[in-house]
Amino acid sequence: MSGWLDRLAQRAAGDQARPDASPGTQHGLTRRQMLTRTAAVGAAAWTVPVIDSALAPAAAASNTDPCVATGCGPACPCQVGSPCNNGSDCGSGVSTGKVCQQSSPPNGVCAVDADCTSQNCVGGTCEENYTGDVCRYGVDCFSGVCTGGGASKYGTCAKGANGTQCSAAADCTSGVCAPGGICVTAYPGAGSCSTNTDCTSHNCNTATHTCRTNGVNGYCTIAVDCTTSQCNATTNLCVKASPIGGTCATNGDCTTNSCNTTTHTCRYSAYRGTCTAGTDCYSGRCSGNRCQKGSAGAVCTSSWDCVTGICTTGTCRTGGYRSRCWVSTDCTAPYTCQGASSTRYGTCR
Repeated sequence: MSGWLDRLAQRAAGDQARPDASPGTQHGLTRRQMLTRTAAVGAAAWTVPVIDSALAPAAAASNTDPCVATGCGPACPCQVGSPCNNGSDCGSGVSTGKVCQQSSPPNGVCAVDADCTSQNCVGGTCEENYTGDVCRYGVDCFSGVCTGGGASKYGTCAKGANGTQCSAAADCTSGVCAPGGICVTAYPGAGSCSTNTDCTSHNCNTATHTCRTNGVNGYCTIAVDCTTSQCNATTNLCVKASPIGGTCATNGDCTTNSCNTTTHTCRYSAYRGTCTAGTDCYSGRCSGNRCQKGSAGAVCTSSWDCVTGICTTGTCRTGGYRSRCWVSTDCTAPYTCQGASSTRYGTCR
């Protein structure tokens, strides 16, 4: 045993026994002293790697940011955790104590996902996440609810209450995500209601427990609450639909007072037909709530719809000398439109 201890002590000290050393000593050190040194060297040999491994992640984080060496700035934004002069040096645009910090949705800037507390950088802007995605704070979630997150840890976006944003039913505590991405109890077409206030349309069929749509001037929260698919967000009232994008059940649902009950779409008005805007008219011209004759190129059903009096294959054509006109493009060259105003025809001359 003593020979084994002697050899261990010699290896730790890095020396070989010298002939002139007295028995039981090496370089004038006793076996006990040599073992003490061995223990110290051994402890250092095992302790240093542990310390190195503990510090390695922090050291790596600062060393792997190439912009720190070249100089942080707009051309080379620094990563979160890197030293900086101010926020303009950082990809996140945020710094505290001359260290780059994360920014947050909905308007936080970013260069990479790690710049955002939501870990979601899209087109240079931090965006919110949906249910199940990571978060630090409620602002990181469309639902406004982050469970388990905080300044030093990530959590998970949870389901939202009525009125919060959603992408699917799973994002809402109610289990209903209405068109437009809003959590609700029920709306016409989805969900179950017991009272009118359960519905976005405030119209519950208590026999079937389903929400009904409303006609013009009925209450609405979203477009699907209206038979016209048109909801005035300011007044929360259903309004008449135009031939572009609206739906209808009766003529009264349309700004043109003309509903195609087969396709449930509003028809355009011909000359002298009802209108509230040019988009209601084949001609594209509405004055005094009546459609006016159209210029060359406008859609027409008869010559009566055209200012020039010429309708060919459903399109108004240019006119010759002394034809009526709104603008010079209504006239065949070399004639021009003279004497026209917003309410009065001119003449091609």
